[in-house]
Amino acid sequence: KMRLKAIFYAFLICILSFASLSCKALSFMPIITNYNSFAYHFGIQNWSCTQDERGTMYFGNNNGMLVFDGYEWNKFTLPNKGIIRSLLADGNRIYVGSYTDFGYFARNSKGEMTYHSLWPSQYKSHNDEIWNIIKVNGHIYFQSFCSYFDFDGKRVTPYYNSKQLPFWLYQVKGEVYAQLINGGICRLHQGKYQTIIPAKTFHSDNVMGIYSLAQGKTLLIT
Repeated sequence: KMRLKAIFYAFLICILSFASLSCKALSFMPIITNYNSFAYHFGIQNWSCTQDERGTMYFGNNNGMLVFDGYEWNKFTLPNKGIIRSLLADGNRIYVGSYTDFGYFARNSKGEMTYHSLWPSQYKSHNDEIWNIIKVNGHIYFQSFCSYFDFDGKRVTPYYNSKQLPFWLYQVKGEVYAQLINGGICRLHQGKYQTIIPAKTFHSDNVMGIYSLAQGKTLLIT
């Protein structure tokens, strides 16, 4: 009888211990810290974000660029004090897009973050505001709702066609695809739009995301 009691108590302790662990697991919440404009003392709206290889976060803000390394906030402004709408971290450069301007931030020999504009001075603006930046095959593409600009690392080539305006550019399997405003899905080839899927296929809805899947499939989201 004593042995049976000992087994029973041991079994009961195991059940209670397991139940306690289950309760703790169910009640566990990850540590989440919320930051507002009072924490970083900058503009109240953030439009985009990117992360570099070190894990540092960058945010496109109403007042410029916010940088957070997990401990402290740093702030950098454009020469024209403009809103930064888009960002892309690439190596030691942080590419940014704004109204009638785009370029990159990089550290100089003193370790100071400085801005370098890539805006082509001969280009006639169509109220371009750069909302999207992607990298494909070593080229950086800056896109507005009027035009897109191809930076090959040395020079910028602008592309504008009043009859084919880009709504958004996507990078899929080493190719650049575009959802056109009031149009379909196209592939960019040598500066021209090649229609892949007509707009009527999606009942003239805009494709808001294109993602590469396994087995050569591609997912399109409206």
